[in-house]
Amino acid sequence: NTAEVCSPDSFVSQAVAPMSFPRSFHTGTLLPSGKVVVTGGMGDNGVMLSSIETYDPVADSWTTSGVSLATAVRAHTATLLGTGKVLIAGGDNGSSGGIATFQVFDPVADTITGTSALVTARAQHQAVLLPSGSVLLVGGFDGTRTDTTTAEIASPGGSVATGSMTRARSGFGLSLVGVTPTKVIAAGNRFGATGNATYEIYTI
Repeated sequence: NTAEVCSPDSFVSQAVAPMSFPRSFHTGTLLPSGKVVVTGGMGDNGVMLSSIETYDPVADSWTTSGVSLATAVRAHTATLLGTGKVLIAGGDNGSSGGIATFQVFDPVADTITGTSALVTARAQHQAVLLPSGSVLLVGGFDGTRTDTTTAEIASPGGSVATGSMTRARSGFGLSLVGVTPTKVIAAGNRFGATGNATYEIYTI
């Protein structure tokens, strides 16, 4: 449950207050307030977590949210929206594989808005905020733990399928390209039998 703050200028890392719960495969999302919200993950006993907690760098303290994720998950994504809310998508529930839902967390009101359906169950996928304000969700493994080529665009109102990749990928990199982004690059893949050194471009 340890935490630390790293300085890219001085190359110094400093321990800060620990989280309330030990976690791995969780997410950390920087909020407009300067605080960081941490969601889900896997506890030190191997149990999936549904808890949410927020770090305040000024007070050097963690606050546990009064709400929890609808499903305890690890290897999900948590993307900051332009509204200041966080879209939390997919994840591995530890039993059946990727899940096909997403929800929206409001860190100011400390509320979670419903559970909406994804087009495809996915975990160990990647997500990026598009200029439109929606979130592009790409790849990962599905409900049968099979890597997928699929992609979809999610917003608080729902999710719709978009163009698929040419290769199935999970545990890869995804990033917007350009100052005024019109493309997204997906690169690499988790290592193992299906690992690869390729990349491909998605046009928004």
